[in-house]
Amino acid sequence: MRDIHVRANEKVRVAILDDGIDSILADRFAVVVDVRSRKQRGGSRTALRDSKNALCHGSLCTLILLSICPKAELYMVRVLSDAMIGNLTDILEGIEWVYQNRVDVALLAFGTTDAVPGPELSVACELAKQRGVILIAAGYPTTSNLPASYPSVVGVSTACFAESHTSSQNSTAIDVYCDGHYPQEICHLLKRGELECASFAAARFAGIVAELKRINQGLMNEDLLDKAREQVRSERRTKEN
Repeated sequence: MRDIHVRANEKVRVAILDDGIDSILADRFAVVVDVRSRKQRGGSRTALRDSKNALCHGSLCTLILLSICPKAELYMVRVLSDAMIGNLTDILEGIEWVYQNRVDVALLAFGTTDAVPGPELSVACELAKQRGVILIAAGYPTTSNLPASYPSVVGVSTACFAESHTSSQNSTAIDVYCDGHYPQEICHLLKRGELECASFAAARFAGIVAELKRINQGLMNEDLLDKAREQVRSERRTKEN
């Protein structure tokens, strides 16, 4: 195996495609891009969620990811409405923004189980992968879900599904089963069932991949993913013992 030149403390560019981020978090941690208006908003709050209410889905994913990779250069690419509803055009715009802006890791914090978006979404994900982006999305082995099922996307689910659904028809679409170790400050914001939400497991895995990318700048993406998978497996073995 060839030697890898490691440059520590490098920046890693991470994008979360979701329903936005609360304004207080955005001021501290993220640049907000609202593709629905095709304008980069920076610190403007017009594209942000109301922080007076409970933290939105995108904010929770942000906190989970940053708990593992706190030095990430983070972009919240808003493709969903407040009601977590999106359309294909906006999602395609978001993925295009990701690869045009040289993002290293992209968390696609959404999915569909009952709609077929057509070939455009698959093509966009494949193009992003070819441009060097690691795409990570949440999925469930009991249902057919996109974009987690695409070959160009790393499908992540919660560890509680690892054994109970390995024989499921869709289990092959799940590439990683990740335990949910969440920051203490958000655990009280989640309902008990949500602690096993695949989106939060995917956010955690995206954080692991981003941190490995940051400290191993010369490593190829597939090698990074292998390291991340092994880290997750090691954590599961430790927990079981």
